[in-house]
Amino acid sequence: MKKSLLLLTLSLAVSAPAFAENAPAAGGGAPRAVHQERRGEIRDARQEKRQENMGTRQEHREEVMGERQEKREEIMGERKEKHEEMMKARQEKHEEIMGERKEKHEEMLKARKEKHEEIMQERKEKHEAIKEIKEDAQNKVEAIRSAK
Repeated sequence: MKKSLLLLTLSLAVSAPAFAENAPAAGGGAPRAVHQERRGEIRDARQEKRQENMGTRQEHREEVMGERQEKREEIMGERKEKHEEMMKARQEKHEEIMGERKEKHEEMLKARKEKHEEIMQERKEKHEAIKEIKEDAQNKVEAIRSAK
């Protein structure tokens, strides 16, 4: 029994300072150190939660921005395809119109050339007729002179 009493006394002596520190003060309630420690733990827990939320928000923001970027790229791709189709259609229409204009131009040039050849032929015929008339007149003049 002496031995157990001694062990009890020793265990109380060792735990007494810790007990006194955590024991309620004269007014009741936990001592200031305990409250400060709890406040620190609560502050740390809140800070940790805040950090987690910030990380979650950042991940969500990045995810949303990634989705928006993908959608933007998809829309831009569709617009680019539409634009290319429109430009191709425009080019085909342009080539068709230019082909028609070229044909009309060639026909006009051909008609001009034919008209020119016709006019030149008429002038040539008139020139030859005038030349023949002059020769006939010259021959008559010479015939009259030689007859005198």
